[in-house]
Amino acid sequence: MNIKPSPRPLLAVTLGDPAGTGPELIARACAEHVLADYARLVVIGDAAVLERAVGVTGAPLRIRTVRVIEEARFATGEVDVLDLGNVVLSQLRMGEIQEMAGEAACAYVRTAASLAIAGRVDGIVTSAIN
Repeated sequence: MNIKPSPRPLLAVTLGDPAGTGPELIARACAEHVLADYARLVVIGDAAVLERAVGVTGAPLRIRTVRVIEEARFATGEVDVLDLGNVVLSQLRMGEIQEMAGEAACAYVRTAASLAIAGRVDGIVTSAIN
């Protein structure tokens, strides 16, 4: 399945450190509808972490999980998330360095890089990583 050609680049946005500010920055940025004028965004990360960040920031945004990048809809008021499901939210300690968060952040970047190398995305944007 191929994504339809678009004049706007398809960018893989990595969630960054799930215990840091990255998810909140992405929630706020994706809620700004003006970004859709310039690019199509798919977040690479953990949907539950981003959902929590939406709650913390109050961003008017719905999370939509996709299994593969080609399922992304790029709908207004939604953010498509390629959910790696690699964070146990109940064990995540915000603002602290921890192995689970570091491993998750690395997996987000590796996944985005693989997508770019395969030509399935046009570029990568990485949020804050500790």
